[in-house]
Amino acid sequence: MSGPKVVRIVTREERIAIGQRQLAELDRCIEAWQRAVAMAGVEVDATIAKTTAHRTKFQTLLAGDQFMELGQQVAGEVAYLKSDTGRLQELAIQAAAGSKANRLRLRENAAVLIKALKEKGRTENERLLARLEAVCNGQGEVADMEACLSEALRALTPEKNEVMLTDVQRALAARLNEQDEVTTFDAWKAANAAPLDPRIDRIFRQLAELEFAGLLPAAEAFSRRLEAVEVLDLPARNLRLDSLVLDLATAVSEAKAGMMLIEEAGGLVAELSVREEPACREMGARLEAVLDVRDMAALPYQLNAAKDALAAARIAVTAVARRRVLLEGLAKLGYSVHEGMAGVWAAQGRIVVQKPSLPGYGVEVGGNADGARLQVRAVAFSADRDAARDRDVETIWCGEFAKLQADLAETGDRIDIERALPVGAAQLKVVLVEEGERRSEHSSLRHSGV
Repeated sequence: MSGPKVVRIVTREERIAIGQRQLAELDRCIEAWQRAVAMAGVEVDATIAKTTAHRTKFQTLLAGDQFMELGQQVAGEVAYLKSDTGRLQELAIQAAAGSKANRLRLRENAAVLIKALKEKGRTENERLLARLEAVCNGQGEVADMEACLSEALRALTPEKNEVMLTDVQRALAARLNEQDEVTTFDAWKAANAAPLDPRIDRIFRQLAELEFAGLLPAAEAFSRRLEAVEVLDLPARNLRLDSLVLDLATAVSEAKAGMMLIEEAGGLVAELSVREEPACREMGARLEAVLDVRDMAALPYQLNAAKDALAAARIAVTAVARRRVLLEGLAKLGYSVHEGMAGVWAAQGRIVVQKPSLPGYGVEVGGNADGARLQVRAVAFSADRDAARDRDVETIWCGEFAKLQADLAETGDRIDIERALPVGAAQLKVVLVEEGERRSEHSSLRHSGV
């Protein structure tokens, strides 16, 4: 089919740029995954080595113009890394929330033990009481807090255990006083710990999510609100807990949205900083300044402005490359391509090229400003002609177009047909060209279509 057709040109430069953006996205995913690995505290040396090897392989694919294979393999690696990043983040959040729950249980148990020791009334327990008070206030590392509780439980007599302690504390005392058994807090929790209020569990998770989002001041403020709630009577406590859960849910949702914006903006800054266009570099600097001060109110506006600037720059560069590639291909086929034609094409949206060996006929190329989709067709220069030749001309152009596709493929470029009519399906369009204009390198064309 070589009647009028709509085609799309993908240049080698464009495919390289796409590959580079794919690798840049992969690099951002690798960085996010490595942060998640550090947060979760897991050993992934083998996976890191594998990921590094893959990254090197992908760079080799790009250097070898293996664009399709590169795209497929990078997409698979990105999907894996995003999935594993989510898994690792979840592990880290669960561990942090569990740690907060552990500390709360330790504090609650410390309060019970303080009461028991005070009723015992022995002066040698004053130092221990001071340490328990610190535990009750949430001070110290978990291991030190557990050691303090263990010492306090051993200081209590079995009789006091029966009177003052709950079943949970009595079980803990019995286990901790067994000299032949080393009992960890995690083991005790699994065997004896009473479940927390589900809202408390949810709050601890939300606090962990805020912390991992880097919003430590916000997490600390909500933690203080939780501490204030703990001392309230039951009715007021329930109302304040419900309010805290809702407020935290909003804060976490905003934090996640903010993290996505920050991650996207970081990638844009990196790309804009290496562009040659002054507008892109200026926009990148503005966006980076907003990121530096974490101005979340201004970030969406600057992000959208930067994306618009980058998109415009890409379109302009790509359009120039597409026009150049097609004109060079037509010149190789013997068409008269002159300096300045690309500029005329860009300004007028169309251009007609002639072939000395085929007088009276030529090829018209037209399309939108970005050159994403072009219409190419054989045209005639006179309405007063032998129309019987039209079909032969279209047949010749059919063979030439196939040669054009093959020539572009050899240089890593590609021209795809999106729509086409068969030879002879439509009358040849007539382009009227004045004789003087036909000899000009910068011909200004008037046309009438059929």
